[in-house]
Amino acid sequence: MINIIPKKEWLFKILPSALLFVSLNLLNFSSLIAQADGGKLFKANCSSCHRVDEKKLTGPGLKGVFQRVPSEQWLFPWIKNSQKVIAGGDAYANKIFEEYGKTIMTPQEHLSDEQITAILEYIKNPPVTKAPPPT
Repeated sequence: MINIIPKKEWLFKILPSALLFVSLNLLNFSSLIAQADGGKLFKANCSSCHRVDEKKLTGPGLKGVFQRVPSEQWLFPWIKNSQKVIAGGDAYANKIFEEYGKTIMTPQEHLSDEQITAILEYIKNPPVTKAPPPT
């Protein structure tokens, strides 16, 4: 005898798997969107002074920044207003300030935590640049 699952039972058996599949794909898609938005935000707010590689401009190159700073959460108040962090006596903030000739980082208080998170994700996963072909 062939075991035929009634339509309602079939729906209840497949629905949880389908929802999980859709949820995981939406999370992956939103991560890609955040990275793209992070790139735009970085270019608009950070790229005049910073690069995502190790090269210094006005400020430090950001490759490896997550290993240099006290914590990723430390970056949020630093990005929003580094002078407040320095004035609060933060040792690492004062070290960076001195190292870069007391150059004041432009406050980015207009950025939300979500936007800063998108920028940080972009810094973690910058676009791969292709070397020009040899001539």
